[in-house]
Amino acid sequence: MDWVLGGQLKQYSDNILNFIKAFESLGAKLVFFFDGTTVGRKRPVWVERRRNDLQNVYRIFDGLRKWKNLSHVDHNVFIPPPGLGTRPLIKDVCNCEVIVVLC
Repeated sequence: MDWVLGGQLKQYSDNILNFIKAFESLGAKLVFFFDGTTVGRKRPVWVERRRNDLQNVYRIFDGLRKWKNLSHVDHNVFIPPPGLGTRPLIKDVCNCEVIVVLC
């Protein structure tokens, strides 16, 4: 059930740290780009994506209701929970450059 509940934050952080360290060991400097706030003209696409995400959530709950387990649910419907703190982890812990794109 870990993937349904959002997984393990410690392992998530460790995976990001290991990913960055692998590149740094090769002498690469990573720069991460994140979307900024959802501006007016991007809002319809944002809303449509959230609706698609909601359909995946329904599939997960349907699987829980019908089979009482998740062995029949496609793990590709996983949606990372919001607010994982990825940006601060990358910027403050890993000392990587983070650019927020405001379009």
